[in-house]
Amino acid sequence: MFIFRFENEKGDGIFTTVYDKGSLENKILKYHKLSQYEYHPDFISNMPNPREDKIVNFTSDYYFGFLDWKQLNKVFKPYMRKLLQKAVRENIKNEKKYYSPMRLCIYKVAKKHVLKGNHQVAFLKGKAKMIERFPVNVRKNKIKDYI
Repeated sequence: MFIFRFENEKGDGIFTTVYDKGSLENKILKYHKLSQYEYHPDFISNMPNPREDKIVNFTSDYYFGFLDWKQLNKVFKPYMRKLLQKAVRENIKNEKKYYSPMRLCIYKVAKKHVLKGNHQVAFLKGKAKMIERFPVNVRKNKIKDYI
């Protein structure tokens, strides 16, 4: 199966921990002078932490992503990815760790190494193979082979 994940070249994802909804998003919000509700009115309900999302049996070997394009878009709407892409282009000062460059990565992984939630999935990255990297604001037609 294919998993969609936002990460930088070091493999760091958008969130620093399973409980941290603020690592990347809050920096983008602050940069664009937006409140969380202007940015994504239903972000909290669409992106619960993994335990709230019924993903309970994971360890630090698991990474998080999305099962499909629909699940990804429920949390990261196109306008949010556009803001993220703008942040990447402008390379916000002192935040290169997160912004340089953030990509949408497609991983191939066996189902037995995936834990499914309603809004996201956890997968054993060590058992997965990255097969493609795209800009964060990629359009659906560009990744049709993985949908």
